[in-house]
Amino acid sequence: MMDTKQTSFSAASVFPAKLLRLKAVDKNKKIMPLHIQLNPTNICNFNCSFCSCSGRAKTLKMSFEDIKEIMVKAKKCGTKAVTITGGGEPLTHPQINEIVALHKELGIKVGLVSNGTLIKNLNQASLDYITWIRFSSSDWLETQLAPLSMTLFDWFSGISKAVERGKNVDWAFSYVLTSKPKYNILQEIIDCANEFNFTHVRVVSDLFDLENVPDMSEVKKNLKNDELVVYQGRKDQTKGAKKCLISLLKPVIGADGKIYPCCGTQYALANPGKDYEKSMCMGDGKDIDKIFEEQKYFDGSVCVKCYYSEYNFALEAITCELKHKEFV
Repeated sequence: MMDTKQTSFSAASVFPAKLLRLKAVDKNKKIMPLHIQLNPTNICNFNCSFCSCSGRAKTLKMSFEDIKEIMVKAKKCGTKAVTITGGGEPLTHPQINEIVALHKELGIKVGLVSNGTLIKNLNQASLDYITWIRFSSSDWLETQLAPLSMTLFDWFSGISKAVERGKNVDWAFSYVLTSKPKYNILQEIIDCANEFNFTHVRVVSDLFDLENVPDMSEVKKNLKNDELVVYQGRKDQTKGAKKCLISLLKPVIGADGKIYPCCGTQYALANPGKDYEKSMCMGDGKDIDKIFEEQKYFDGSVCVKCYYSEYNFALEAITCELKHKEFV
């Protein structure tokens, strides 16, 4: 039986059910950039050792003007949704509310990934428009909160206040599981998700230490009331496809203003640098319309780790020529 939570809230290592319901190509069979992942800034108030972007230029951020130019073009190419994420912590961007308002003006739906410590930076208009918000956490959450003079109680308190303000937001947690699991913290997060009727809690393995992280079957044994949990061990990666079509459907705009094929760029190569690899840059974000028009997909044959093979297979099936289409 299909896990509807997983297929609803993730594209990694899942059957691409959404492509069966979405119009992913235009009348000329060109794949549209339906969903853009936008990194407005690399600045972050956390310093997680396992962060897949820890090797980034940590002072980099995009100007509002550049974001606007890129997203106006993206909208014309068919973009319907954007995930504002990192890079860094997106709520450190001084114009985060203007960025959300821009997407409202363009008619682009907004999702947000945040560590939750600056959730008060979102004004009411932003909370009224954002579709979903997912709070990032990990086994080292207490360690990351300490330099901010925050406790777990403070963190949960801030989240509860945000939930009260954002009554129409779909709230969720993600949790990075390391080689030293802290099940008590994860259980508190699951309990909070249950209390506030969150959509899910996504548990993912530390991508840079997969061999030492417990299997998700073992993790599940240590938890209770886990009906909301989506377990993603990420040990089932494949080699990248030469014709990486998801790079056209769901590209990333880095804080440097460049386009990258997916959010796995940091760990896709044999020797990952924990940053968006320059060799994998598809071009300047301001050229997104040209990349779409010419269908300049990324050559994913260089990737030793890929979690989107199902999507690439489906996209190729959608765009190839078929005979006797009615005979299903």
